[in-house]
Amino acid sequence: MRSGKRVLYAVAPVLVLVVLLGCSLRFATYIHAGVYPAYRFLQGRIIAVRTGSTEPIETDGFIIHSRPGIEAGADEIIDIAHLYSAGVYEFFGYDRSRPVEIVLFDDEKELKKALFIPEDLSAIGAYAGGRINLLGPESLSEGSAEGNRPENVFVHELAHLVMDDICRGNYPMWFTEGSSLYVEYLLLGYEWGVGFEYDRVYTVDELTQSFSELDEQAAYRQSFLLVRGLVEGYGAGTYRSLLHALGKGEPFETAFCRIYGFDSRELAEQAQ
Repeated sequence: MRSGKRVLYAVAPVLVLVVLLGCSLRFATYIHAGVYPAYRFLQGRIIAVRTGSTEPIETDGFIIHSRPGIEAGADEIIDIAHLYSAGVYEFFGYDRSRPVEIVLFDDEKELKKALFIPEDLSAIGAYAGGRINLLGPESLSEGSAEGNRPENVFVHELAHLVMDDICRGNYPMWFTEGSSLYVEYLLLGYEWGVGFEYDRVYTVDELTQSFSELDEQAAYRQSFLLVRGLVEGYGAGTYRSLLHALGKGEPFETAFCRIYGFDSRELAEQAQ
């Protein structure tokens, strides 16, 4: 999710019972990977019902659902999508066989309502239900921080979509957020939290178990550094191997140890 403060919020679950039962079993992650596409589809249908739009605009590789009154903003998003999507796909080694759906909103309140995001949280974009949901370019205030520009928000959320598709939702939150921030860094030269000083380095267990409860700046910064360390230290091919293992349902720690040859918790010291 992309917000002014990069707050974390999970869209209301659809298959809660299935997920809870799966988590109680020995092979929970494999079950999760199997049922996740159905969960994502139903989640997307629920969001679609709550989202009114004009006639969709179909362009090469994308379907834009423009909210009434902001059709003009669709042109800028289409240009951004065509300019940066190939770079996102190349990083992940991803071949998109179907169009990406993008929903534009002219009002933050409507975006949050459609995605079940609480009123007290700030949001300018989010990936949910298999779609990228964004505030239209005109709705972003002038003078927005560099990381909140339309191209940053689009690249960030498209990275979430691609990673979600490959891994079938089987990843810790710090890993997907750190990956999306790294793609922004790679394609746009934007480095989240550069120069930010934090009191201590979180353990991977803390990032995995309590990501939304940690200091936001420190958690996102350290997640970015962890992913950058993996990609630049061990190669993008090894990183992609981890993603595909997760997509098959292998638990994160098991897949990480098998592919990298050491415990992921040892990575924490790199986030300094």
